[in-house]
Amino acid sequence: MSSFIKEIIRSRLGHLLLMLHLCLITYCFAQSDTGNNYAGVGIEHVITGFFIGGRFLDSNSTLLFCLVLVNLLPIIIDQGLLKIVIFLLPHLNVEILSWVKAYQLVVLTSLQWLLLGHFIERMIKLFRGTD
Repeated sequence: MSSFIKEIIRSRLGHLLLMLHLCLITYCFAQSDTGNNYAGVGIEHVITGFFIGGRFLDSNSTLLFCLVLVNLLPIIIDQGLLKIVIFLLPHLNVEILSWVKAYQLVVLTSLQWLLLGHFIERMIKLFRGTD
């Protein structure tokens, strides 16, 4: 493993940000609609992010709006990856695609928060080193 990846994995602030983010995601996910009525669900609901992980998300939630804002880059990358998955595996149903989207978002946002924590720690070390 390269030293850069080891540094990112060792970032305490990155782990703290990641755990805080996962707690907020879990809380937001628990507040969403738990109904299993998939009758009117189409692939456009998965692509637009209204149906993730087999659940409809409340689009009026302030917490969800804030989470979308801080995770904008991973969401954009996830959209591209999801379109690739749909192109490669067009026979997947909507519920499975929503779980694929959920897993992709968790992985991408986790990487984002680990990298951000590592970057902040590094900037603090550089700032302390100049004094």
